[in-house]
Amino acid sequence: MNVFGAFTFGSLIKTFIPGFVWAIALLLVWRDLRGLMTDIIPPVLSVSGWESTAVVLAVPAIVLLGLLSNILVFMGVNDVLVRNPVKRSDKLLFALHDGLEQQVRAKYWDRMKTVVPGLKDTFFRYADAELLILKEIGLSELIYVREQYWYHMEFQVNMLLGTVCCLIGLLGSPSIVGTAMTKAIVLRMALEAAVMLSLCILLYVSALKNYRRHVAKMCALMAVDLGAAAVPAEEHP
Repeated sequence: MNVFGAFTFGSLIKTFIPGFVWAIALLLVWRDLRGLMTDIIPPVLSVSGWESTAVVLAVPAIVLLGLLSNILVFMGVNDVLVRNPVKRSDKLLFALHDGLEQQVRAKYWDRMKTVVPGLKDTFFRYADAELLILKEIGLSELIYVREQYWYHMEFQVNMLLGTVCCLIGLLGSPSIVGTAMTKAIVLRMALEAAVMLSLCILLYVSALKNYRRHVAKMCALMAVDLGAAAVPAEEHP
């Protein structure tokens, strides 16, 4: 994760935009708490001019929230929501992907002369096949696949988390909590819930599709690398 490259394409869609949505969600939750607990709000927050300070701190706060959201995604949300379901539904695709990864590792292990032989199992377990094929396929091809599929998948998962928090903040509005449920309030709740839930479903389905395509594209890149290795050296340009 490149903390200092917050405005590159990948960091923008994975960090800054989800962080902005998280900031909105926290503001909605804060609005609810402020409406429900007016008497215990710290006096400093009612001092005139604190809004200007909040605006100045908004950008670093958004980046920080985006990074924290990425940590949540990395620590397990991605696996639970995207990776594991796609693996269960596309077993043949992942069998192909795992087989190609092992072939790539075997190819590069055979070229290594100075590595302790006893570390072969460790190499086959941890060596990143995507990085191993960089020299053969080129950095631009790998970046293209990541930007088209992987980065968008992580963006969609981050946005999903932020949208869920926004839904909680909207449904916890002081106009709803502790207030008689009128027809207008019920209709408003239903509309807000329908919009947010529809967005969550769209983000989730898109994330699954992007991850599936990312795996398929990586299979193709690894096959290119293995195919290039099979060509005699004199036939290389």
